[in-house]
Amino acid sequence: MGFEPGGMSEKLGNRYEGRWVAQQLLRLLNEEIYSVTVEAIGNDEEGVDLWLEKNDGIRQAQQCKARNGSREFWSISDLKSKGILSHLKAQLNANPKNEFAIISGIGSTTFHDICESACSFSNNNPEDFYNYQIQAVGEERRQVFHQFCQALALDSHSAPDRAKAFDYLRRTQFNLYTDDRQDLQSHAGYLLTGNPDTVVSTLMSYPESNDAYRKPIYADILRKHLATEGIHPKRLAHDTRIAPVIEELKQQFEGSIFSLLISGTLITREETALLLGALEEKKMLFCTVQQGMVKAL
Repeated sequence: MGFEPGGMSEKLGNRYEGRWVAQQLLRLLNEEIYSVTVEAIGNDEEGVDLWLEKNDGIRQAQQCKARNGSREFWSISDLKSKGILSHLKAQLNANPKNEFAIISGIGSTTFHDICESACSFSNNNPEDFYNYQIQAVGEERRQVFHQFCQALALDSHSAPDRAKAFDYLRRTQFNLYTDDRQDLQSHAGYLLTGNPDTVVSTLMSYPESNDAYRKPIYADILRKHLATEGIHPKRLAHDTRIAPVIEELKQQFEGSIFSLLISGTLITREETALLLGALEEKKMLFCTVQQGMVKAL
């Protein structure tokens, strides 16, 4: 079922995208991804609502489409007419390592299955994929593959064009996101302190409230902002993930020396600068301590 027409449709669409962004920021805090960029700039902006950088360095463009009018699913024709496939092609052509994800509250079952087959269940041979995972499966898959090729100006009867189609498909995802607020709140409550509804609202408004559009958002910066709002990671002392452990050790160290600092200020030492400089130059250090002095050899 589609959204109500008029301004309400736009509001609900914006809410859908905002909740998806909040979900990705929770994944960022959980160190499942490296960064999130909302509303990129330049060529990265074309047909993209947000970019994710994965922990392996792969960048994924994401376009959010909560609904397809009053239709209950997305056909290849719909994806083409809305300009989604042209954006997909542009972003995947921009970098052979880029991925493209369509995020929607309604599905496209056969297209999703073809993308998943290409990405996760193929032997990376385009012709084997075409013969055994398209042609041999059934008429519906054959039609969707043919329509996909046509929409991207490719000839499904040409082996080189089939190879291009396969490459696009293996780097494409169709993610069904039903916009379940309770699920989002549960995720927030598991990771962070405070009222889950407040946490979700804070995450949804973070890009706009903090001028964080068009630049990567990293976990440490987001974590610091949440701390100013009284929102903190849960079970920090026992969390086995890297960043929270580093944060905990940093807090312990700062607490152990704070009472010894003069006016709360750390005194700069020449030895510290010497060691840091050597590390930055990737020199091997052999240090000796003589009468309280550190010497790098």
